[in-house]
Parts: sequence; structure tokens; C-alpha cells
Amino acid sequence: MESAKLLLEEMGEDTDILNIDCSPGVTAIAWGTKKTASCLEGKIVEVAIDATCKSFIFSRKYANS
Repeated sequence: MESAKLLLEEMGEDTDILNIDCSPGVTAIAWGTKKTASCLEGKIVEVAIDATCKSFIFSRKYANS
């Protein structure tokens, strides 16, 4: 986990490492890039990926929600 954080820190100010709460026994890391976030601003609420990196979930923001 530490090596992943160090790698993300090397990306500079463009990447934010996010603090997330996990269940006991679960290890997770979350990050965001400003370039990606600015492109999706107002369109996507959440992006998730599973441990295999093969399954993506995009939650859209609806005006009537």
C-alpha cells in the first residue's frame, strides 16, 4: 500500500489521494486526477472499479434525483 501511495505522490499536484473508510480487514486506496475530474464534472457522481481492473461502474447524476 505504501508503494502505491508513493507512486501516486510522484504524479504531483494533478493527483489527490482520498481518505476512505473500510471495514475491518479490508485494504483500499482511492485517488482522483484533476484532469479526469474536470472532464466529468457535473456528469458523473461515482466511478468504481473491482479488484480485477476489468469491471467499471459509472454512476450518472440525474437532474431529478
